[in-house]
Amino acid sequence: MVFMALNKVNQGHIKRLGPCLEKIFADEIEAGNVVVETYIGDWPFKNSVMVFLKKPFLTPIRSGIQGVKYTLVNDSHYWKAQYHHLDSNTILCCGFDGPDFGTL
Repeated sequence: MVFMALNKVNQGHIKRLGPCLEKIFADEIEAGNVVVETYIGDWPFKNSVMVFLKKPFLTPIRSGIQGVKYTLVNDSHYWKAQYHHLDSNTILCCGFDGPDFGTL
């Protein structure tokens, strides 16, 4: 039997963040955050593009970006916070701090 690892990160999804979220994303990666998963589908909105970062946002929270809504979701069933570009339904999400069970 052959087992294959599923790659949960699609670079094409990341490229669809668009200019409004690209700067935040680049700053987060530079600060040490990492992408753990990407998604395209019709949840939570039709044609959503979602990029999930492992850690909480490491850079200062930005407000006043036209067309972008920051939300502190703070629900462990989902994620900690998100930036949602309202016109394109692209969403940059961050996770919670916690143990890294991937190294066990």
